[in-house]
Amino acid sequence: MAVLRATSCSEGLRSRVLEPVLTAKKRIYVSSPWLSEEFAELLLRKSREGVEVRLVTTLDKPPYHVRALARLLVAERVVLRPGRPILVGLGLVLFVAGALLALVSPALVLTALVGLMLVLRGLSAHAVRIFSPLGSGLVVTKAPVHAKLIVADGLVGIGSVNLTRAGVYGNVECLAWIEASDEEAERLWKPIEEAAARDAVSLSEVHKVVAKRAARRRATLPHIDHTHAIPKHSLQERA
Repeated sequence: MAVLRATSCSEGLRSRVLEPVLTAKKRIYVSSPWLSEEFAELLLRKSREGVEVRLVTTLDKPPYHVRALARLLVAERVVLRPGRPILVGLGLVLFVAGALLALVSPALVLTALVGLMLVLRGLSAHAVRIFSPLGSGLVVTKAPVHAKLIVADGLVGIGSVNLTRAGVYGNVECLAWIEASDEEAERLWKPIEEAAARDAVSLSEVHKVVAKRAARRRATLPHIDHTHAIPKHSLQERA
């Protein structure tokens, strides 16, 4: 049976929100329609510490929330096909020879076309893979998920708090922590996660939103390595 542990309604709940998350050792589940960067970083850090982290959030577009989404993504350049220099070299020879010989006999233009095909086959092919260090634990949704819920080990926090700077440090918010078994916590969490998953957005689409925001700010959004998150941009948080 769930047992009420603590209740708070005040301006700037601060540690009353964060302490159970900071001290969690086993699992952290968060439903927060909006996020700030520092709390995205906190969840990533807890994941690196070996804590199971699951996050449901939205594709809403306040600048600070887009920056938080960017922190949760990694863009990795992957090789689909390695280059074959010998094939490229042979193709270039055939292409040049065929182009020159075609001046004498138009039928020999086929030699140039064969050469061009060999060049294209010999070039390396790359793609960009978008993923999150949270893996399948990250669900970004277009569904009307408005629930604010935090599961931190044996505690479940229910209230009005988004994990944003305004929600944690500024706004007048309410939060109740209850002690709950794993089964009780899952019973509260599952409907949120399942509703979000039904209208989930691919990480590639999330990346496009982040990139579009970066382009609007005349910023460059480079492809980055395994260990780096998409860079942040200095926009003032407004909510």
